[in-house]
Amino acid sequence: MAGTIIPVLPSITIAWAGMLILYLLVGGDAISGTTFIWVSIAAIAAKVLDLLLPLWGVKLFGGTKSGVNGATIGMVVALLWSFTPFAAIINPIIAMVVFPIIGAFVGEKRAAEGDNRKAWGGAWGSLLGFFLTIGIKFILIAWYLYITIAYIVK
Repeated sequence: MAGTIIPVLPSITIAWAGMLILYLLVGGDAISGTTFIWVSIAAIAAKVLDLLLPLWGVKLFGGTKSGVNGATIGMVVALLWSFTPFAAIINPIIAMVVFPIIGAFVGEKRAAEGDNRKAWGGAWGSLLGFFLTIGIKFILIAWYLYITIAYIVK
């Protein structure tokens, strides 16, 4: 679940690997072949959306590639932030939300030659894409957890 908000953690891949292990170890008792195929298709779709939704969000709000690059740099800085003493000042989870917005804003402002209105559009689009990917990953991993817990409880 931590990977839903920390983009560098391969949450979808790890969760799918858990489903694969469950399928291989206990087979049809826990997860049918058909369900495993759907789990796999959902994992691939979520991974693709994880890459495309932030770009879509920036583009939807009038952003450019500079905004996407800025948001990416902001995300990397936020990740590194969590390993510094400054993490006590600004929580790393807050940094994961705020730094990409700042990065997208700076990138868009640079591309728009100082136009704040355009810059904010790209920044808000970055935030929208970020929250959409969190939601999709959360739902997918919750589904995987449901399958696993249902097997354990059964």
